[in-house]
Amino acid sequence: MRINRIFRHVMFWGLPVLAVILLVLSGFVYWLIATPTGSRWAMNTVALQFDGESRGVKGSLWHGLEVEHVQLALPDQTRLEVDGAVVQVNWPRLWHNRQLYVQTLSAQRVAVWLDGDPKPTEPDAEPFTMPSLPVTVHVENLGVDAFYLWQQGQALPVDLSQLQLRAKAQLDQEGAQLQLLSARVGYEHLWVDTQVQAQLHELAAPWDSEATLKARVSTDTPEHLICLDQYLPPHLQDTTAVEWRDPEAPYCAVNLTAQWQGSLQQSILSLVAAGQGLEAEAQANLQLDQPFPLRYTTVRAVLPDQSHLQAHLDWQRDEQDPTRDRLVGQIQAQDFDVGAWLPDMQLPAKVTLKGDYQAQLGHSGTQLEQAQLQLQLEETSRWNGQVAQGRIHMDVAQALLDATVPLWQAYTIKNSDIDVRIGNNHLQLKGAFGLSDDTLQLLVKAPALKQLWPSLDQVGATEVEAKLIGSLFSHQLKAHLTHQLHGDPKAKIGNGPVEAQFTLKGNWEPNSAAPSWNGQLGQVQLHHAGLGAQIPQAASIEILLPTAQQPLDVDVGAFALHAAIDNTPWLTLQHQKTHVDATGFSTKGHTEALQLSAQRVTELMRRLGLENNNEKRGGVVDRRERLTALEDLSIQLDWDVALQEALAGKIQLRRLAGDLMVPAEPAFALGLEEAGVTVDITPGAGGRSVIRADGLVQTKDMGYIKVNGTSPIHYSKETGITLRTADKKELVVDAHIDNLAWTSLILKDQLELGGELIANVRLQSLTNGGFSTQGDILGHHLKVTRLDDGVRLLDGELKASLNDNRFTVERLHFPAQLRVEPKEWRTATWISENEDAKGGFLNLNGYWELDSNTGNFDVELYRYPLLQRADRYAMVTGDLHLHAVLPQINLSGKITADAGWFNLDMLGGIPTVDGDVVVIRSTDPVKTQDDQEAAPINMAMDLEVDLGPRFYLTGYGVNSGLIGQMRIHMIDGQITALGALNTRGGAIEMYGQRLQLRRGTITFQGDITSPILDIQALRTGLSVEAGVKVGGTARRPKIDLISIPEVSELEKLSWLLFGHGPDESSGDLALLLSVGSSFLGDGEPFYRKFGIDELSMRSGELGGAGTVLPANSTASSPESEVSEVERRFVEASKKLTDDITVSVRQALADTGTVGRATYRLSRRLTAEMSIGTVNGLALIYRWFSRD
Repeated sequence: MRINRIFRHVMFWGLPVLAVILLVLSGFVYWLIATPTGSRWAMNTVALQFDGESRGVKGSLWHGLEVEHVQLALPDQTRLEVDGAVVQVNWPRLWHNRQLYVQTLSAQRVAVWLDGDPKPTEPDAEPFTMPSLPVTVHVENLGVDAFYLWQQGQALPVDLSQLQLRAKAQLDQEGAQLQLLSARVGYEHLWVDTQVQAQLHELAAPWDSEATLKARVSTDTPEHLICLDQYLPPHLQDTTAVEWRDPEAPYCAVNLTAQWQGSLQQSILSLVAAGQGLEAEAQANLQLDQPFPLRYTTVRAVLPDQSHLQAHLDWQRDEQDPTRDRLVGQIQAQDFDVGAWLPDMQLPAKVTLKGDYQAQLGHSGTQLEQAQLQLQLEETSRWNGQVAQGRIHMDVAQALLDATVPLWQAYTIKNSDIDVRIGNNHLQLKGAFGLSDDTLQLLVKAPALKQLWPSLDQVGATEVEAKLIGSLFSHQLKAHLTHQLHGDPKAKIGNGPVEAQFTLKGNWEPNSAAPSWNGQLGQVQLHHAGLGAQIPQAASIEILLPTAQQPLDVDVGAFALHAAIDNTPWLTLQHQKTHVDATGFSTKGHTEALQLSAQRVTELMRRLGLENNNEKRGGVVDRRERLTALEDLSIQLDWDVALQEALAGKIQLRRLAGDLMVPAEPAFALGLEEAGVTVDITPGAGGRSVIRADGLVQTKDMGYIKVNGTSPIHYSKETGITLRTADKKELVVDAHIDNLAWTSLILKDQLELGGELIANVRLQSLTNGGFSTQGDILGHHLKVTRLDDGVRLLDGELKASLNDNRFTVERLHFPAQLRVEPKEWRTATWISENEDAKGGFLNLNGYWELDSNTGNFDVELYRYPLLQRADRYAMVTGDLHLHAVLPQINLSGKITADAGWFNLDMLGGIPTVDGDVVVIRSTDPVKTQDDQEAAPINMAMDLEVDLGPRFYLTGYGVNSGLIGQMRIHMIDGQITALGALNTRGGAIEMYGQRLQLRRGTITFQGDITSPILDIQALRTGLSVEAGVKVGGTARRPKIDLISIPEVSELEKLSWLLFGHGPDESSGDLALLLSVGSSFLGDGEPFYRKFGIDELSMRSGELGGAGTVLPANSTASSPESEVSEVERRFVEASKKLTDDITVSVRQALADTGTVGRATYRLSRRLTAEMSIGTVNGLALIYRWFSRD
């Protein structure tokens, strides 16, 4: 009873209370989700729980909620911001159909900050499985306009600011579906617009699914990777599309379609890409649970020129051994334009090939055990316009090696059969390599390398034969190379064949603690242009290969290098050792005694193309050009040089024995006692070394020359070995030369020097890059001779000095020495008998600034015989001044001839050449392009010349004195002269007659090569004195006949030639006509000045036809014969055209005159008309018989 009462009491009071509570809770939930106020309160409360905030909340959770901004702080230092969020759910479907139907789930902006450190996650022990879903989830409209993600302050590299995601999705117990309507993703100026249709058939492994993706990849940057024009050759680029493209469209784009069908165990993937004129397709069967997932795969690409590439891959499981896989495939290229893909190369090359390949993989497809490749180059292929064909067959296998050896070192070439021909060129590679008994042979025959590459048109034929024996670890290489250079094989180096061969043996240890290669280089031979070199004994080579723990280190052992010319031993070089490492190098060795003879030096110079071609250049042999030796000069070179932190060592070149002949006249021995150069290099701190060079040439009778110099040098890895401007450098020369005649070794036939020279000179560098000089130079009994010109300066004394870069000649004195007596008797008499001809001298003094190339010199001449030869002589007195500021040189002064003579006969022995021929002396240097481009010397001259009272011309029939003055100017290479020269008495012999020079004046008024002439010469002692008058200029002289008294031209010529007037005989007249034709016409017959082409004296009938037959063909009586004089006549003719000629004939014995006109009708037929004393018309046919 008590219990019933209590129950009634509870029911009476409890049920109403419970109902009220439930009513309040229901009202709160309704207020929370169905009213804007409640939903706004709920959003603010949730935001506050995550240390965030929300703003602009509109609507309700039941009817649809809009949130302007929400910000939340999530665990692990994660922050979330959402702007413009919209959520709309059809809640009634949740309890009617058990479906969570989301009509709209979108946001304008979503931003996430991941500021915490990422935590490592352990892989799940069990594969992921989808939990059982109590409801179906369907999202009708899913959208995000922009998404941003930062991780530890760094923005996501993918740009999702223009995402514009629009999608639909559904997830139920049987699977899932996703439809991505649009999405835009950016990355480094690249934009991808995608659409995806995907379906997951079951929510458990193996996740059977299918999907289709369509994407458009575009960019506005022409240099981007997807812009194919930058990789394509010009003729494949779609330039038209670029020129006419829509300005709103991207610069370049690619459309991509991908399809997936299958599961995460086995699937099929297809890809199709197109754009910018290219198409590509790929299809692959995948087994994603295998180490190598590809199974049967096909790839095909079509280029804009319609050429295509295709490849197939088929992955098969070995039926007998499940742990091995077999890979089989084919590759094919049709008309692939290889040359077009080579930039800046004009190489027409189209290749068509097909081939098969297969491979065997072990360890469940993770390791290659063997492979085989077979390629066939079809005959339709072309390379550089040549037929290209051949085959490539290569088998690679894995050798059984230690398991510790890296896998790539275990592969060997089991078989190689490569045979390719391009035009006339042939390549073969046959054999095997990788095991100790394997041999791989290479043969290259390339007689026409220009067929392989256009730029090789100047490269000659090449052949290579090589044999490689062994493996990577122990091998031997034998090679023989022949290369044909252009030119004559017997000529200098650079022409003809080059032949080389060598043998290289070695062992490679790549897997030791210190990887290395040790071997020997031997049997080296090189032959070219008669020169040969060989290393008969093998040289050891040890190389420590560079690794992270050790640098590169190379050691080359001792060997002997023998050089020969035409198989005659010439040089032996003994190399002792060379070491190279990361810090520097060291090397040591020497040459055996090198014998230098004239024949050896000449032959070597010829081989090097440096031989003297004097004999070819003029046919004159200069004996001094040929260096001869009393005995072969023997020299030796030693070196021991090292470079670590600084350069150190010693180099020495010294004479062992032998001497040289100086090519003077007569030749004499140089008298060498000691000669050599020693270079010592002393290392210091900081990469600085001091180099000192000492040179000495000591002779028995000609003195010595000592030279020593010092200079710091610096070394660093960045700049190498350098000289610094600020370092002090010094050069000291101590020379005591007893006889300068040895300079003929250098000067050859240009000059001959003699006498004694003593020099002590010191040259020091300055910090600004300049230099200073100090020293004294003395000369005694000096001799300067130039044989060609007859210049001999003898017994000279020199006192000069160097001070602060000024070379000062205090005094250079040459006394006059009369050595040659001229053949002209008046000059010889004055020189030998007159005291004024004695005591002459030449003095020179001045200075030259070495740093500025300027100077001044004064020359004083007094009664000095500057020119002494048997056919010419000149003794002069005067003062000359030379002022130079290079390249300008000014010469001024005045000289007077005390005595002079020139024999014109010597001109007759000098051969003449045409004006366009340049005469080169044997010792003239050959001008190079650099010489022609160098600044020329600009010579200016202002010189007064007085011939004095004793200057004579003889020879060529002339014997006369010459007096006068002239002033010679030269500016910019143009020589002018002002003044006049006059003959003083004398005579000239012409045409067998001695003519007295009545007057002779040569007047210079500018051009020195064209003076004005006024010369008269007469044959005296006759009643009529006839002669010649020369006027005009030297370039255009005018010659006339003159006489006293005045007579006719014919009589002048007769009195000049015969000493009497012309007689009545035709013999004198004919001779006068002949002589006058050449004498009065400046090389042209005088009658041509009157328009007459031909003037001649003939014999025959005055009116006879122009026949070659005699006038009389029958015999006549002696009484009726006409004398020969009566038959002579003079004929003057003029050719009007090539076929018409007119002439006049005048008889010498009577008054007969005939005019004729001749017309050539054909080659043998001529018509002639005669008018005058004889009239007539004749046709003449000429025919000549050889009988």
